[in-house]
Amino acid sequence: MVLVEPLNEQLRLVEEALRDEDKWAGLSGYIMASCGLEADSRGYLNLMTTRLDGSDTLAALRRRIQALIEELVRQARDAGAVRSDFRAEDLVFIMLANSRIAEATRDVAPGAWRRNVELFLDGIRPDRATPLTEPPMKPSQVARTMMRPRLRDPRRSAGTTKKGTDT
Repeated sequence: MVLVEPLNEQLRLVEEALRDEDKWAGLSGYIMASCGLEADSRGYLNLMTTRLDGSDTLAALRRRIQALIEELVRQARDAGAVRSDFRAEDLVFIMLANSRIAEATRDVAPGAWRRNVELFLDGIRPDRATPLTEPPMKPSQVARTMMRPRLRDPRRSAGTTKKGTDT
């Protein structure tokens, strides 16, 4: 299976991060490396946020990765390395944003995704945390979000009818 290799790389990254005694370095290093993997792998954008229908093996591997990510975030939060209201579910937003930014800037500024990730990482530090207006999504909400059909790029679908012909 083609997707086993990049998922195994995600697994390796999160396992490595969990071994880091510095919980901020482990978490932030994982987030940067994971986003870098997706940004550098043209065919694997959204790998961690896309439905994996029809493959129990891939789905089980991603569930294992997700459980380890939850543990990584919990350890960082318990160590005071991230804001107290940060949850693993919040990573969905950075992964989705990173994929879109990497795709949009790849030919113009291939490293632009890093700035977005660095801003996100600054935002989860505890030293300047301010109250958030929305609670984190529940795991069931994240799952339902990922189950939705991929949103189409309005630029690609503009000017076409249902049959796909120009209007």
